[in-house]
Amino acid sequence: MNKRRLLAAAAALAAVMVMAPTAQAADDLVCERAHARVAAIMEDALDSGMYSPVQQQYVTRSFYLESARADCEEPRNLSVRLEKRTIEGFWNIVSDVSGLSLSQVQDRMLRGANIYAIGGPDSEAIRLDLTRWLSRPVIEAQFAEDISASESAELRYRIQRAVHRLMLQPGDGRFVALSERRN
Repeated sequence: MNKRRLLAAAAALAAVMVMAPTAQAADDLVCERAHARVAAIMEDALDSGMYSPVQQQYVTRSFYLESARADCEEPRNLSVRLEKRTIEGFWNIVSDVSGLSLSQVQDRMLRGANIYAIGGPDSEAIRLDLTRWLSRPVIEAQFAEDISASESAELRYRIQRAVHRLMLQPGDGRFVALSERRN
């Protein structure tokens, strides 16, 4: 009987040891992909002349600098198709929720408005929709048990911080450093 318990304990310990690196690898993959989606949006805004390189770095770096772990430093490369869908999804959310056309949103950003100003009374809805949309793969990974609830919560917090910083940056390239946000 003791032999069986010892074998069961050893098997359980071996399973935990094998699963830990796999869970960490899944967490890193989900983190890199979430970071890459934020980076794709910022790269598009930089290429469009709405944001400066300093703003781009400020938003994308906030994704990994404010966490307990300094991972996700380099975002994972997205496929061309996923990058295009990410950029389109971002602009669709901003324009749909604000009630403005894509060209109106982008024109206002080029003239210096930030997304909070563009959204007006609907800006909080834009922030929530962007955060939920960018967090969807993280939540799916949690439900698939690829990452833990605490890893999911940390990644969703990082996404929330990046969205907040992105929305407060004026579109004319003037960098705005934000103070710590209180919930």
